[in-house]
Amino acid sequence: MAIEHVRDRPIYLKNLNIDRYASGTRRQNKIQTLYDMRRELIQGFQDWRNQYKEPSQVEELHMISGETEESLAEGKTVQATVLRVHAHKAICGLESGITGILMKEDYIDDWRDVMELSDRLQEGDMLTCKIKSIQKNRHQVFLVCKDSEMRINRLQNNRDIDPYYHEDRSCFQSDQDKAQKQKELAKKHFKPRMIVHPRFQNITADEAMEVCCLAYFC
Repeated sequence: MAIEHVRDRPIYLKNLNIDRYASGTRRQNKIQTLYDMRRELIQGFQDWRNQYKEPSQVEELHMISGETEESLAEGKTVQATVLRVHAHKAICGLESGITGILMKEDYIDDWRDVMELSDRLQEGDMLTCKIKSIQKNRHQVFLVCKDSEMRINRLQNNRDIDPYYHEDRSCFQSDQDKAQKQKELAKKHFKPRMIVHPRFQNITADEAMEVCCLAYFC
């Protein structure tokens, strides 16, 4: 039979030009199938699958969380939800499901003035933090959200702005104006959010309505 003939003489199959054969018979869309047929005829009943390799801790973390090296890395800004609060640390949850640990000394600059972290945080609070370090073997990260660290992160993000994006720096508020506004918002029981974006501002609902009205009439 033809198959037995080529099996007894594998040199014929090895020297067969699959690309020329597919082009001559107008079977270019079957090239991969023809290569598989030739390989099976030369060495039949072989397991061609790649040998299993144990994933590394980094690969395992990315498979579980769905994150990548770009989205889950030291220095990245993330949103975290407080799940449990202890005296000296808070257990948070990231949007990807990764557990975040926020120590008292990483929550606020003057952490020595805080007796217990539970005096400042409650379950359900949303925090904008920076990834301090990653524990790949435990699938968790350590977070930091104190002002000094986040200020450095904002400056770094401003340097990474698209060079084709131009912004009038004069419209940025000074640090004193921002501090004064945060105090006023705190008096109104308004919890400000920290969003890393050059155009973001913490405003109340009334101020947002006023801005919308001005934009509509203008």
